[in-house]
Amino acid sequence: MQLQRRLAKLEQQYGKARREPMIILTSLVSPGRDGPGRSRLAHGTVSYGGTCEYFTREEDETEEAFEDRVHQAASAMVDSNRQ
Repeated sequence: MQLQRRLAKLEQQYGKARREPMIILTSLVSPGRDGPGRSRLAHGTVSYGGTCEYFTREEDETEEAFEDRVHQAASAMVDSNRQ
């Protein structure tokens, strides 16, 4: 019984550890004469709480917009698992 009280007190002090989703972004870049050219293809994978989502960058989407979209989806996954 004393162990249960100690564990309860420790959990109240520190709360639950927040896990971060795993995000993997992959970009394929075509070679150019003066170095790397434009990114041809980009994929993103977000894994959290036993679920995995796969994203592909749209043809007219910038790299920054694609990364923002993937990070927003990761935040939504975290929020949905909390409830």
